Amino acid sequence: MEKRRERNTKKTLLDIYSKYGIILILILIMAFLTIRTGGTFIGKNNLLNILKQIACIGVLACGQTAVIIAGGMDLSVGSIVSLVSVLVASTAHPGDFPLIVPIMVGLLTGLVCGLINGLAVAKLKIPPFIVTMSTMTIFAGIALLITKGTPINHFSDAFNFIGGGKLLGIPAPIFVLLLVVLLSWFLMRKTTLGYHIISVGGNENAAKMAGINTVFTKIVAYSFCGLMSGVGGILLTSRVQSGLANLGDGLQMEAIAAAVIGGTSLSGGKGNVLYTIVGACIIGVINNGMDLLRVNMYWQDIVSGVVIMLAVFLDIQKNRGNQ
Repeated sequence: MEKRRERNTKKTLLDIYSKYGIILILILIMAFLTIRTGGTFIGKNNLLNILKQIACIGVLACGQTAVIIAGGMDLSVGSIVSLVSVLVASTAHPGDFPLIVPIMVGLLTGLVCGLINGLAVAKLKIPPFIVTMSTMTIFAGIALLITKGTPINHFSDAFNFIGGGKLLGIPAPIFVLLLVVLLSWFLMRKTTLGYHIISVGGNENAAKMAGINTVFTKIVAYSFCGLMSGVGGILLTSRVQSGLANLGDGLQMEAIAAAVIGGTSLSGGKGNVLYTIVGACIIGVINNGMDLLRVNMYWQDIVSGVVIMLAVFLDIQKNRGNQ
């Protein structure tokens, strides 16, 4: 009886952590930084700046979450952002094309790149790590081939507004992030396709037996991730006002980190886009806090690595507890 009570208590605590632990962690970090900075951290301008800074990572992380839930991973996200950046920049000069053109170029480029990944993984049965590591190099090489390493500048005011403008005093990228989060949440939680993605990641064989088209589902997951990379590439290019062949370097790791910190299981089948954004906020809050505290910038990478490792460890422990 006593052992059963202990097991029930442990399961209850794990359930509470699974639902609210990540939010509590974010609140504790913010409270600590507010005290250490004398209230500077909690200022409206600083909080809006954090949200603006994580907008691109949050968008990428939404796409990455779908792929990880489906049982895969996309290492090419950063390179897709770079390729999108140079192609979008080439069509965003004032007077050349209306705003819709660079936007469509970015979205279609991301979608096609994601589709290529999905087809290779689902149709050719090549492991996701190998596929996306290969396309990461390919997409980055194409971006360098187009620009020859030279930045592409001078964009229209309308394009610059996407990453640098404000609506009602709020940075425009925050609205883009909000729209993407709502779209991603609806896809994963309110559609049959979202249910299929979760099912495939949880148990692919069982999903096949249930009549789910696992090939199509995986292709959609990777295509969606590519599309989100296109959105992220547009946002970041507009924000820095330059098309760069290395603009997305390292972003794939931050996107994966946000998803994992937010509770998305690397074993697939489990995840929540809303918590992924909380994970992105934790990364942004830590980086911003260290900047305010004037911590050596090299420590930011170390701290981020420790946070990711801790998140993976907790995910493993949580899965063991649920067995």
